[in-house]
Formats: sequence, structure tokens, C-alpha cells
Amino acid sequence: MILNHHWTIGLTGSIIGDTHGVHQKNIYYDSTESKMRGANLNGGYGGFLLEYTLLPNSKVHVAFPLMIGGGSMWYTNSCHHSDSTFDENSNKEFYHRYISWDRFFVIEQGVRLEFNLVKKVQLGLGISYRYSPNFNLENTSPEITPEEIIFAR
Repeated sequence: MILNHHWTIGLTGSIIGDTHGVHQKNIYYDSTESKMRGANLNGGYGGFLLEYTLLPNSKVHVAFPLMIGGGSMWYTNSCHHSDSTFDENSNKEFYHRYISWDRFFVIEQGVRLEFNLVKKVQLGLGISYRYSPNFNLENTSPEITPEEIIFAR
């Protein structure tokens, strides 16, 4: 909702992954086999959006969005069905094994340069910084930082 052309309030969100997830190589430590393994990363985050727009009626203007909310991320492995009655000629069945998951608080602030193309249509180019303290997916490789996991898209 846009208030007096300067302030915007609303809800926003992002999803990371697809039906199988974003595959990451050597991202977690498998303690049963004592080696690094790849996994599919899925998740999302969202929250309350507050945005201030400077000179909104100008052809070119600047906006300052701020999002405060939460999210959840998880690793899964796709595995073949292991039932002994599984028919080799039938369609292969898969299941997803959850390796690790975490819920987290997130705050994202940014700046965006916007161009008014026609009435009610804008084109924007922006940059933002996403901060999520205490985000931790267990068994993650020590070489992978939490920021690299969240920004993996």
C-alpha cells in the first residue's frame, strides 16, 4: 500500500530453490561416512516491508526499502526407493531425506534507483544487504559461511 506517494508498507517474501532444491556440492559433513556431501537447499524468508521514496513524481528517483521478518532453510537428499518389491521397469520413486533445517530472523535493507516509464509502471535497479544473525544449518562445511547459504540463488 502506497501512502502519500512517499511511504510504502506491505508484505514481501522470497523462495529459494525449486521442487528439487538448489544443489550445493560439498556443503555438509556426513558423519556416518566421514566425508563431505552435496545436498539440495530449499527455503524462504519474508516479512513486513517499509519503504521510503525520495521525489516519487520525478522521472528518476530513489527508494529505500527495509524488510524485517523471518524464514526457514533446509537441506535434503533425493534418494531412490529402497523397497525390495520395487519393479525395475516401473517409474523410479524418490523420497527426500531431511539433513538439517533452521528457522531464523532476517532484516534486509537496500537502496533502489527507479525510473517512471509510464503512469503506474516503474523500472528499478537496486542493491540490498540481508542480515540474519544466529542462522545455523547443522553439519554445514566449515568452509561455507551462513551468508553464502542464504545468498545461494
